[in-house]
Amino acid sequence: MSRPLRVAIVTGLFPPAIGGPASYLWDLCHALQEQGHACLVVTLSPAQRSEAFPVHAVPRSWPVPLRWLVMLGLLVRLRQRYDVLFTHGGPWDSGLPAVFAKRLLRKPLVTKVTGDIAWERARIKHLIEDSIHEFQRRRYRPRVEVFRRLQQRIVRQADAVIVPSQDLQRLAIGWGIPVARIRVIPNGVRLDAVDSLPSRAEARRSLKVEGPLLIAAGRLVPWKRFDEAIRTLAHHPDPQAELRIVGDGPDRPRLEGVAVTLGVASRVRFVGSVARAELWRYLRAADLLVHPSECEGCPHLLLEAMAAGTPIVAKPVAAGWTFDQTCQTTVACLANATNGHG
Repeated sequence: MSRPLRVAIVTGLFPPAIGGPASYLWDLCHALQEQGHACLVVTLSPAQRSEAFPVHAVPRSWPVPLRWLVMLGLLVRLRQRYDVLFTHGGPWDSGLPAVFAKRLLRKPLVTKVTGDIAWERARIKHLIEDSIHEFQRRRYRPRVEVFRRLQQRIVRQADAVIVPSQDLQRLAIGWGIPVARIRVIPNGVRLDAVDSLPSRAEARRSLKVEGPLLIAAGRLVPWKRFDEAIRTLAHHPDPQAELRIVGDGPDRPRLEGVAVTLGVASRVRFVGSVARAELWRYLRAADLLVHPSECEGCPHLLLEAMAAGTPIVAKPVAAGWTFDQTCQTTVACLANATNGHG
């Protein structure tokens, strides 16, 4: 690499938002700085600030077209401070402004695809019930198709596309992205985060855990299948066992109803969203992480659970790396896009 990278990260997901993508970007920004590169972030508020790199936040409450215009304006105004654009998140949150910036400023664009946002949107709005794989093969009403086609068109504008698993690579190929432009880079976990964790006994005391503890974590959306985690508790042989569900989302009322129906409502606790450090504490205290999601690429949660020494029950997903491997390979992909664009 002839010179340090200067990266503009454009995303709708950034701390204090919880979840793998937001944590990944926070770690990536700090890792870039530590390796001598520079980065800036253009995102939606609220956004956590850092002394290591500038964060420019656009109010999430603004109408979507206005957010796009302001994000694009920021990218144009800051154009002398970066050489390559990197997007992560929903195409209509961050992808469209980045595509226009690429065209206006002739900057290379790298996009990370971690799922099918058009499919997720349709499932949340109860417009479809199909799996993500069925969604790729079928055609739907216009209000679904318009978002699917917009997403695919936006992603096809990227000079390089990063995916965390081969399954998502096949999905991207189906969107019309040439194989040569796709790079499979598994997600990684920061093993140094484990050094600061409390012992299992300390974590259990601080969370007031007495009996067997099952946890499930993530966005409460239909395809995460938290109802199966509740059924797992209902079949647990120890009547003192409890399930704590960490996270929030539109599926919570239905899940609360499932717990009542199965007669375990008193043993299911909906914790809500928590900070990343608190999630690590739950992982340390748990006897088992239940992760029945029907659609995953390479979930950060499972990598963190393994690092914390927590047993896992999950459906098959892609293997992961250490975060150092993920970061180094991502930097190489950004550098190649920059050099190839020049």
